[in-house]
Amino acid sequence: MRPLVLVLGAAAGLSAFVDHCTAAAPALGFLSRPSTPCAAALVSCVQTAPGAGELAAYRGLHGGGARGDIAAIVGLVSAGADLDAPDGHGRTPLMVATYKRHHEAAWALIAARAPLDHVNNLSWTALIEAIVLGDGGPRHTAIVGALVAADTEVDLAERTGTRPLGLARQRGYGAIARILEGAGARP
Repeated sequence: MRPLVLVLGAAAGLSAFVDHCTAAAPALGFLSRPSTPCAAALVSCVQTAPGAGELAAYRGLHGGGARGDIAAIVGLVSAGADLDAPDGHGRTPLMVATYKRHHEAAWALIAARAPLDHVNNLSWTALIEAIVLGDGGPRHTAIVGALVAADTEVDLAERTGTRPLGLARQRGYGAIARILEGAGARP
């Protein structure tokens, strides 16, 4: 099993957290804890799982990711389809495959060089999400390790200018901080 499969499985678990926008990272002052799903203006729900209607309407790489259709993905990538194309809510085909837990389809997108450093509307990358939305435990540490091993950019900062290493240190995630330090990340 390749290490990034851990990212995909764990990211699908994180989607439940993001899906309802019911909590925010207390260490980041610009976020607040909304009282109802998607009610807080400071926490966007753009990174929610696609609904049934959206899944049915997807075409191209998004459709392939939603269905787990590896043959379609390979064909579309060979034809030059845009791996980073967002849907109407900013989700890339890789995000859709991850939300649907289609690991093989996600791997097909990753092998096709799908961008690991996609920045969402909160100016977070997958690496930042693994830190901010994670608990610093073994699963999230494995996600960070897999992202670093897959050559994700370790110094892309979120909108306040804090880099992943700084976020890990702020939250007291020593194991994650050590992985990032080993990859040459700056605080």
